[in-house]
Amino acid sequence: LSGSPTPKSGTISASETWSGGILLSGTVNVNNGAVITVQPGTVVFGQRGSSLFFTGGASLVSNGEVGNPVCFTSAATPGSRFPGDWGGIVMVGNGVTTRNGT
Repeated sequence: LSGSPTPKSGTISASETWSGGILLSGTVNVNNGAVITVQPGTVVFGQRGSSLFFTGGASLVSNGEVGNPVCFTSAATPGSRFPGDWGGIVMVGNGVTTRNGT
């Protein structure tokens, strides 16, 4: 990647197209039916303690190509990355087993 990644934090309520480098900070909530489209060749970096939550009918479209993949990874320096560096991607649906009265 060239240049600095584009930072993302807080709540995203409108559809966006991501390309290049993206840096997640904290919990990033995507809701209100927003669609995040990740272009081939994009790298999404999660800082320690970050996560990407999809709720309220929001969705993720991420179609890499053989020579131009999409990568979701830790923002830690290569060689210093470990499982659990970031919270990953969480899809919260409206299924009976997903939500309850409490």
